[in-house]
Amino acid sequence: MLFLLILSLIYPTMSWPDGAPCVHAAYESMNPLEAVEHQGGLQLSVPPYEIKVDQKCYWRNQPIGITLQGLNESVWFKGFVIQPFEWDNGKLGDRMGQLMRLDDNGSWQQQCFRYKNSATHSHDENKKHMRMWWKADEDSRTVQFVATVVKHQTMFWVRSVLSTPIPPCRISRFGIINYVPPLPTVPPPVKLFKMETNRVFGNERITPLVGVCEEMNGNVTVKKHIYKVYRILQLSDGFHAIPAKEQNVNNVLPEQNGAGPIIPNLK
Repeated sequence: MLFLLILSLIYPTMSWPDGAPCVHAAYESMNPLEAVEHQGGLQLSVPPYEIKVDQKCYWRNQPIGITLQGLNESVWFKGFVIQPFEWDNGKLGDRMGQLMRLDDNGSWQQQCFRYKNSATHSHDENKKHMRMWWKADEDSRTVQFVATVVKHQTMFWVRSVLSTPIPPCRISRFGIINYVPPLPTVPPPVKLFKMETNRVFGNERITPLVGVCEEMNGNVTVKKHIYKVYRILQLSDGFHAIPAKEQNVNNVLPEQNGAGPIIPNLK
């Protein structure tokens, strides 16, 4: 049982064929480099994708359709993350509104169901179009849809696919005139825990876990292995981050009536 728990925790550090995971680093950065398997795939060329919006402006609580697609029918992609941001003269602010499904398209999912403002793929089959809807319960800010698009594991554009900004209709029914999207730039570096994960486990990170579980009978070395995995994964998720202060291994993984180490609740 403990093996399954650890395996489920470590899975988000791998590439994401079933969509970007709901961990803080991936949610905030929209960067596939959060998974070490994507190293070397960042593209800084003009992306061959676009986000089409059905309307030039939006009304409060009225959904508008958006479509992520290639610039022509020969262009496909495997994965994506798309999020709606407040737009203010070229600067992005907070996420706003929520993304919705109004059809039976099961090829995308909410990255984090709690927030509903980040959509991602649900499989890694080739796609040419991805359609969804968005609405907001206020109409005071302009929204821009921002996407990271992955063509394959070593070719992707980070936050470089941008819609035309969409203002509230009560402010402008004609949208933003003559908008020109900026060229792609280098995203901020990913968190160091990813490199540490790769350093500890290499390219076969899950294999040592099997040995750990088989030898889990008060062995001190085993406890330290689990401590490393747990600590790295928790630091990867800003929603449940633990203090950076070093802790004694026996305190982090206490024994419970001789039944072996348990994973603590760090909330």
